[in-house]
Amino acid sequence: MSEWTTLFVVAAALYLVECCVWAKSTGTVLYRFGWRRVWRVARGADLPGNFRGGLALADPFSWSGSVAIAGEWPISISPSGVTNVAPASGQTGTPSWHVRFEDIRHVDTQAGELRINGQRFARVSSPETNLRRIAAIFEAREQMLEFNVPVPLALESMMLALKVPEGSR
Repeated sequence: MSEWTTLFVVAAALYLVECCVWAKSTGTVLYRFGWRRVWRVARGADLPGNFRGGLALADPFSWSGSVAIAGEWPISISPSGVTNVAPASGQTGTPSWHVRFEDIRHVDTQAGELRINGQRFARVSSPETNLRRIAAIFEAREQMLEFNVPVPLALESMMLALKVPEGSR
C-alpha cells in the first residue's frame, strides 16, 4: 500500500470510531443508522458490549447529528405509586420511599431535587445545575490556557466548583 492509501485507511477507521457512542446498560440510546436513515431505540444492555453497556454505531453519513442518549429515571413507577429507587440499578440516594398515587398532593422540583408533598423524594439534574457544571468546566479550561495553570490544579478547582453549592460561594 502507498502512504496515501494507508493514511486514508487510518482516517476512515478513526472516523468510524468517532461514530460509535457508548450507552450505559441502564440508559437508552436513540440513534440513526443505515441507508434508510431510520431511527432506532435500544437499551444500553441490548447493544453489543458488556454488562456495563453497549456500543451503537451512528450514521457515518449524517453531518447533523444522529444520536441522543437518555439516562435512567431516578424513580420507579408502579400501578400503585412511585418509589425513589432507580429501576435498572436499584440505587437510591436517600432511604427508599414509596408514595401511593392517592397520597400525592403536590409535586415540585427545586435545586436539583424532586419533591413530593414538600419533602425531598429524589435527586434530579436541573438545567441550572447542568449550566453551572458547564461553566465550571469552561472556567477550568480558561485557567489552564490563560494563566498556564497545571492540569491537575485546574481539575481540582473544577471538582471543587462542582461540589460546592451555588449559594455558598
